[in-house]
Amino acid sequence: MTSAADSTTQDSNQFGVLLSGAIAPLIAAALVASTGTSTSVAGYVSAVSLLSLVCVALVSQRDIARGSEDMDREQATA
Repeated sequence: MTSAADSTTQDSNQFGVLLSGAIAPLIAAALVASTGTSTSVAGYVSAVSLLSLVCVALVSQRDIARGSEDMDREQATA
């Protein structure tokens, strides 16, 4: 049985994937239309990748451990 927090987290994740997956092609098309070259799309992809890398780097080991403890606790009660 999943908790409300798990369901909310899953919904948030799916919404983020849907939003970024739907908007990225529109942004790419707008960049190519405005600049006339696909180099701007490469810059956009690089910038988004750098942002993702920074976010991953900011996740501390304590946060990872806390997440593992939550998962262990949930599995123990299931």
